[in-house]
Amino acid sequence: MTTQSKQKGFTIIELLIVIVVIGILATITIVALGGANARARDSKRESDISSTHNAIEAYYAIGNSQYPTLTELNDGTTVDGVDGEIRDPKAVPADTVSFFDAATPTRYGYVPVPAGCDNSTTICTGYTLTAQRESSDEDIVRTARQ
Repeated sequence: MTTQSKQKGFTIIELLIVIVVIGILATITIVALGGANARARDSKRESDISSTHNAIEAYYAIGNSQYPTLTELNDGTTVDGVDGEIRDPKAVPADTVSFFDAATPTRYGYVPVPAGCDNSTTICTGYTLTAQRESSDEDIVRTARQ
């Protein structure tokens, strides 16, 4: 007497089809979410530029009647709203390594006006604050000119 046993399991073709479908779904997910990280970093840059712009304007408004130089902005002694200096670590973005003369990707740019002002012989009467976006060619720009 012969007994016929049915084998249970999947054929190699069925397994390959499932692997291909999973691969296609993973690719679609990666492509769809790929730009989300860049947009999130751009959003953070916008927030940083906005808070820095507000801090610089506060520095000007509390009686300094001048904007900080690039060196003053980078040394962390600019504006806390009490005595004209920003020492509040939340005022200027903490994760900003430093500001540069021209913005490069993931970096921020600060250019005081007029060129070469040092607030001792020449007062800084304006500035341009910039950051480059990753998700588009459009820069984030804030300016003040007096």
